[in-house]
Amino acid sequence: MNGVAQEGALARALQPRPASHGVAGPISAQAVEGLAAVGQGRWDDLLGPGNDVLAYAYLDAWEHAELPGFRSRPVVARSSGGDGLVAACPGFWYDLDLVGTRVPVAGQVLGPMRQLWPKLLMARTYEIGSPTPLSSPFLVEPSADAATAIRALVRAAL
Repeated sequence: MNGVAQEGALARALQPRPASHGVAGPISAQAVEGLAAVGQGRWDDLLGPGNDVLAYAYLDAWEHAELPGFRSRPVVARSSGGDGLVAACPGFWYDLDLVGTRVPVAGQVLGPMRQLWPKLLMARTYEIGSPTPLSSPFLVEPSADAATAIRALVRAAL
């Protein structure tokens, strides 16, 4: 999905739906420690067509890749009227190199300095969405008000 299509999909998802849809009660959201806290069946039940990069198996592989500084912390939303998931999105902590590795001179200068200060010009970053941004990062139950669910996810991520 290209950037324009992704923005259009997100804009459509944020359009309020009538309250008569099947999700009962207010929506509450929270960040959880890894996908296992949700379970594959519950997570994948929210998948729509073309969201393979948000599938549990794909994101679980990222969780278990043992990348330095990378930690999964997805966000899930539930309605107060039920036990099932209403919405979810992947969330990840990682170390962001503020200088970037594409500047060879920066690497030459920072190399010796980072031996003394390994986190020099590194920022601990939390990001919601797939590690490969190919689709909208939000999974929303079709019967839920997408705008309300997505707002709850983003608030919980903050």
